[in-house]
Amino acid sequence: MPSATATLGGPHTPVISMDEHLTGVDVAPLVAAESKTLHVTGRGNVNLKATARGDGADAILKTFNGRFDTNIANGAVEGIDLGYELGVAEALIRHGATPAAPNTRRTQFTAFKLSADIANGVAQTHDLLISSAVLKVTGQGSINLPAKTLDVSLLADTLQVAGNTPIQIPVKVMGSLAEPTVRPNIEALAKGQLKQKLQNTVQDKLKELFGKP
Repeated sequence: MPSATATLGGPHTPVISMDEHLTGVDVAPLVAAESKTLHVTGRGNVNLKATARGDGADAILKTFNGRFDTNIANGAVEGIDLGYELGVAEALIRHGATPAAPNTRRTQFTAFKLSADIANGVAQTHDLLISSAVLKVTGQGSINLPAKTLDVSLLADTLQVAGNTPIQIPVKVMGSLAEPTVRPNIEALAKGQLKQKLQNTVQDKLKELFGKP
């Protein structure tokens, strides 16, 4: 059962302690309030154990410490069309045209998982996972609750299905929680291309020497 208590720290400072365990809950109402464009829908489990202290919301957010984890099934990330972003990044790599398909700003998933440690209002995650039948996304980054900003690095993999060539693209999600920007991580993309070119060069040299890779 969810629980939250508030006591007085020192003579007047409120202290809040939370130990929430929600099962099979609709997560959309829990996460939609801070962002106009980016939130998660679906049903799943949410756990939050944290403490905070202070007078007013700002003080409470700046002293928010604890741990959060969630596991959501059969939902969507609203505000990001990762399939579209993959198409844009692939066009950059191959110097081709941008995707003809529209940007739906929606990524459906079968599973969404993450855990985060929260210190002084900043949540850090290293194990974000979003997966579907055709896409696997891993990620890490931070959400600054007092500043209402985020900086998250994603690595999106298209899975091998009939008629496609798998591609792996880094994506950055950053800026304000209300209206974050989503775009291919050009710097990481360039490093990936350089690595691939180096691998190709090594393979070519091996072919010259031995007649096979």
